[in-house]
Amino acid sequence: MNLTKVPMHHRHKYTLEQQRESKFAPHVRCKGPHIRGFEGIIRTVIYPDHIDNDGKIKVEAIPSRDLTKIGWSVNRLMYVTKGQIDSLVEGYVERKTERVLSGHSLFIADDMRRIVDQYGFQAFVIRDSACAPEERAHALVFCSGKYKKSEVKQLRWKLIEKMTPQHPTDKILKFRELFPAAK
Repeated sequence: MNLTKVPMHHRHKYTLEQQRESKFAPHVRCKGPHIRGFEGIIRTVIYPDHIDNDGKIKVEAIPSRDLTKIGWSVNRLMYVTKGQIDSLVEGYVERKTERVLSGHSLFIADDMRRIVDQYGFQAFVIRDSACAPEERAHALVFCSGKYKKSEVKQLRWKLIEKMTPQHPTDKILKFRELFPAAK
């Protein structure tokens, strides 16, 4: 990507996407983003927090604050284990007893990166955020620039459109066979 054509407030996020967050992140030898375009990205979907009674994903499933400030938490399919997913779901359910696992949505990293804002620029960046060896699959999704609240809401809807239907844990882990291992 030619960064000279990208507005200044977008450039910082693009360059951050090129770096490993920590020494615990899986090492990938390639030019470009550390999380490669063909990688599967999964997000755990919890009822009733993320989906409504009709089974449709709510816009609240992707908090604006996460996209703009702290990062929207996802996992890299090639590196996540069933145990990690199970403990994540247990943590959600323990905090609120009415919560239940609906399933997991699958993205392809480049599909997420192809979402553009109203100016025609890449709207999202994905950064690895492995802070411990057992969390090497963790990644964060951020808006690539500074947007108004109304613009972030529109981008959230675009992201929801890219989410696949929810799949059970065992099925989502079988999808790994569709993606080459990152080495």
